[in-house]
This record gives sequence, structure tokens and C-alpha cells, in this order.
Amino acid sequence: MTATSYDSYQELVEKYPESEEILKTLKEIDTEIQHGVDATNLQSTLKGSTDNKYDRIIFQFPLVHPNETREDYVSQGSDLFRNRRLVRNFIKSSAPLLTEKGQIHITSKDVNPYNLWRIPKLATGLYPTVYIEEIPFLAADYPGYTSRNVVRTKSFPLTAGKTYIFTVNNVKETEEEYIARKSTETSKKRKRSDSYAFYCPVCDIRTTCLKDLEKHQITKSHKKNVQIETAWSKEIEISKE
Repeated sequence: MTATSYDSYQELVEKYPESEEILKTLKEIDTEIQHGVDATNLQSTLKGSTDNKYDRIIFQFPLVHPNETREDYVSQGSDLFRNRRLVRNFIKSSAPLLTEKGQIHITSKDVNPYNLWRIPKLATGLYPTVYIEEIPFLAADYPGYTSRNVVRTKSFPLTAGKTYIFTVNNVKETEEEYIARKSTETSKKRKRSDSYAFYCPVCDIRTTCLKDLEKHQITKSHKKNVQIETAWSKEIEISKE
């Protein structure tokens, strides 16, 4: 097992004083520890990445440091897009390091604004890397696990969390064939929300009738979400070039 941090050792223990004892415990159970590892550029910052393959690559509660000024927003973009870029680039960076049946696990809170990241869709355009499923994250299953804020030692409540799972499709098929096959498999298990007649895929909302759907589609929130998703689609098209 390899444990990593984006911070250097000194930055880590200064920001999270309890981490010094945690690192000692990890070393006692023969865990490899690396600091200064960029989750969006594992090939260059994770030592041994060219030689080793991993069964699981895990990112718990990814989050960028929030914009603090208007200048930050102009130069870096919205926090929503910055977090999407973080997670998408992590997926892209991790995929080449997986074993044949390896998986990428990303755990995030399932409440606003985190669910607006639309993590299951962040592998779009990265085929053969694909989204498999999501499962509830239950902190009680991990005794001793504690979350920490991105910039300080303060914790945050682990409520309504989900773990999203991705892998590399090793079946010889096109992306279109894969999507068609998975859609058929999913429909046999349960009715998907986007199969309902009055469903808004942009906002992930199911209304009860056409009239309600039309009312929803003229709301400010829907129009804003359309603008966001249009801009995001353009961005990931650019990133694929």
C-alpha cells in the first residue's frame, strides 16, 4: 500500500499536527509514504509509477482551495469547474496505473454543491476509462477515520457520502458499443431515472407531467445549469485535443 500527500512532510505536519503520529503508524505496518504527489499528474510525481500497477487508487473527498478574490475567479475559473477539473484530471492520471481489473475510487459528499460536480460524468471523453457504479460511503465502516478540511486541521461532517467507481474497459469494443451494452444491463436491473418521460437531464430532476417539465425549463436555475453544462462541454472538448 502507498499513502500520498500533496503537501511536503513539513507542510503536512504543520497543517495537520496529528498527521505525524498517523505517519508513524503507517510506517509500522510497512506502508510506503510519498509526499509532494500531484493527484492530477501521478506519472511525474508518484515515484515508481512507471514500474508499479495498482488494484485500487483512492481519492477521499477531493476539494480545491476555494477562490478568495475576484482575481482568483478570473484567472482560475469557478470553484465548480476547478473541482471538476481536479477530479477529471485525477481519473485521467490514474487510469494508466491500474492493473487489468483495477479501479479508481472517488468519495465525495452527496449534497450541494458537491453533487453539482457530476462525478459519474467526469470520465466523458476519456474512454476506455469508464464509470461503473456508486456505493454509499459509511464512515462507521472505517473505525478511526476522520475527515480534514483542505486548508486546516478542522474536520467536516461525513454525511450523505458516496464512493464513485471507475475502471478501464478491457473488452474490445468501441465507446458506443460499451454504452449500449451497459445501458441494456442497467435497464434489466432497474429503471433508470433518465428513462422517465418528464426528466430533465441537465438538472437531474424528474417532474410528474409535461406541463411541470416545461415550467421547470424556463426557471432561472435550469437556464443557469444549461449555461454551465454548455461551457463545460466546450472545455472538455478542448482538453481532448
